[in-house]
Amino acid sequence: MRRPVPQMSRRRDAMSILQQWGMKAQRWCDRVPFLKILFGKSWEAAPGIVLAGSAALGIIGLIGGALNRGAAGALVGVLSGGCLGAIVGGLIGRTKVPKEEHVSLAIELARPEAQYGAGEVIEGYVRVSSDTRIKSRGVRVYLACRGQFAHDQPSGGRQDLRALVRRTKEYLVQEVKAAPAGTLPRGTNAAYRFQFTLPREVLPTHQGYACTIEWSLHAVLDREEGEPVRARRELIIAATPPAIQFSQEGYQAVRPTELCQLALVLERRVVAEGEEISGHVRIAPHESFDADEVRVLLLRVENNPQGENHIVYIRRWDATSGQFEAEARPGGLGTTYVWLEDEANLGGPFHLELAQTKVFPFTLKIPKNWRPSFSTPEGSVTWQVVGLVGSRGGDIRVAQDVIVHTGAPQIARVLAEPKRPQGPSGRA
Repeated sequence: MRRPVPQMSRRRDAMSILQQWGMKAQRWCDRVPFLKILFGKSWEAAPGIVLAGSAALGIIGLIGGALNRGAAGALVGVLSGGCLGAIVGGLIGRTKVPKEEHVSLAIELARPEAQYGAGEVIEGYVRVSSDTRIKSRGVRVYLACRGQFAHDQPSGGRQDLRALVRRTKEYLVQEVKAAPAGTLPRGTNAAYRFQFTLPREVLPTHQGYACTIEWSLHAVLDREEGEPVRARRELIIAATPPAIQFSQEGYQAVRPTELCQLALVLERRVVAEGEEISGHVRIAPHESFDADEVRVLLLRVENNPQGENHIVYIRRWDATSGQFEAEARPGGLGTTYVWLEDEANLGGPFHLELAQTKVFPFTLKIPKNWRPSFSTPEGSVTWQVVGLVGSRGGDIRVAQDVIVHTGAPQIARVLAEPKRPQGPSGRA
């Protein structure tokens, strides 16, 4: 016995077929710009309603035209009825299409391209734009400083497989109320002012691998209905150069050995990113010997106190993928990553005679990648210049720490210049 198809199922099938034909008609009529302008969003969101109206009045026009004028009347009736039905369906579709709500939030700075330093004021505006009426609970702005510190550890119980573990530390979170609660009318385009003052002692922006320091502004528009609207903007906080007493003799590190005395002399120890650091390597032999090479290295050392007390020497690093080749050796505290930033081969091989001191000048370039020196209990970044003499008996090394900052280079030079004696009149 054949069972009757339920009425509701028939309706769903009919609507499904109508929707499919509507989508086909939509793709065909998209080629006609006039139709898209005429029906607007109703044609995009409800093509079935437009098609149903066109079909219904088209059939009525067909029947009416055929009864009155025959075949010619039927043709005119179906065309005019179809067009009129499409227009009526489009008008109905406009009421069925849900209105899209657009609310945007943007953070605008008074100094958009500037970097900020300790103690400076950060000023700006939060711009709220909306094409609909909003019941707001207010606009809040946050200034945040966050650090991320990574170290590697065995993965799956295997020492040859390593996985990075990252931990996050919030160093600063400040909040200000930029706008009170209230109703924002349709078409709002308002700007609300905010201001923060950086502390006198702040961590600088650092875009390293194992150690990262990020500064950012966050704006939040809380609504009584709907999810909060958020915006974020990164900040660059410069590392201020420290005031170190100037030394006219330079800054010297000495490594005495039985073979020779190796000295590394730098003209200055405080240098800005993008600048050059100059000095010389001095070798005073205690006996005659053959040296394979004399070399200087510029190293960046990232240390995380957590880990397995090993040092990872980075050989190659792909900044795009984050993959690198490295050699790990026992030593240090926690996990230490050593990056070669620059180097210079000063000569070799050659023979060194007893009591004949050799001096090798050099210049190294500090890369400009927002990686200044800094130190926290969670991690630190230091820079070193290393002088190296290679010989058959092994390498002889001497190292000197340097402080790399991201402030203006001329500031560091002014701080490092010695004070000139003044005459009775107060002038030099």
